[in-house]
Amino acid sequence: MIRPARPAVLIGLLLALSGAPALANDPGADGLFGRDVRGGVALKGRIWLHGLGALAWFDLATHVRHVEIPNGVLDAAKWNGEVWALRRRADLPAPDPSRSRYSAYYWRGGGFFELPPLTAKTADGPQKLAMSAAGPRLVGRGAIWSLPRNGSRWSERAVRWPKGESGRDFAAAAASADGRSVYLAHKGGPLIRLDTASGRAAGLGGGPVVGLAQDPKQPACVLVAYADRLARACGAEVKPIPATPAFAEPLTGVAAEGDVVWAASRAAAYRVTGGKAERLPLPAWTPLTDLEISRPAPEAVLVLSNLSAHAADTPAPLLLTGP
Repeated sequence: MIRPARPAVLIGLLLALSGAPALANDPGADGLFGRDVRGGVALKGRIWLHGLGALAWFDLATHVRHVEIPNGVLDAAKWNGEVWALRRRADLPAPDPSRSRYSAYYWRGGGFFELPPLTAKTADGPQKLAMSAAGPRLVGRGAIWSLPRNGSRWSERAVRWPKGESGRDFAAAAASADGRSVYLAHKGGPLIRLDTASGRAAGLGGGPVVGLAQDPKQPACVLVAYADRLARACGAEVKPIPATPAFAEPLTGVAAEGDVVWAASRAAAYRVTGGKAERLPLPAWTPLTDLEISRPAPEAVLVLSNLSAHAADTPAPLLLTGP
């Protein structure tokens, strides 16, 4: 159930790099994804996944599946114990054929609440959702949109991309908790930092990114997974995370909850906490309705996906964590 917006609410964690955004006219009302999972979050015994345009939750204990939004879903995130979603509203009229309406939702009390809608050019509209204490940030090809706390109207700022960057088809986005930076990456591309105040974006290099996650401990930073290492991006600086191990195989994602940083590969999950790192081999993949999941620890869930950032010709795990 989707309910009208309430102005006083703000605001998770985009936990792994996913594939290209879903189109608004994709099918998916039955919530059957298989390995066509583009992204998701874990929260309170459920995993929330989007793919084929739909957003559905799956109960880890009962294996019940329920579709909450049937189509148009572009991205999902978690913030302060709430699930958030970005949707292109092909079901609603727009001022002219070249424009579309977009909605952001947050889950509270058993249902979704809709924030004030946004109208933007369809070709340049929002693709990714990044959450922060300053409110949601929506990133599109030519602009970033923000909705301030208690606000009723989205503000738009043009983005100045670095040379050779078009701003299209980002595979992942994560905002610093203070809302000053949004970090982005294409599938297999380098890290890009977008300054939300100026709209200026800059490449930070460092090799292909396979995962981004908000940093729960440092509000000006995000966590970055490369195939061979973990790093922390703070402003324009990218530094290695201390005490992370030499990984035995290429990484496919990163996540964090509280004091624990997680990383995943096709063979194992890595739990990094208190200056120590532990490698947890992945248990066998087991069915959850039509999904395939593995749980190396009670607080970590991996979902097999053909659309994750590191998937080439073989499926790779999408890493989700949460209470």
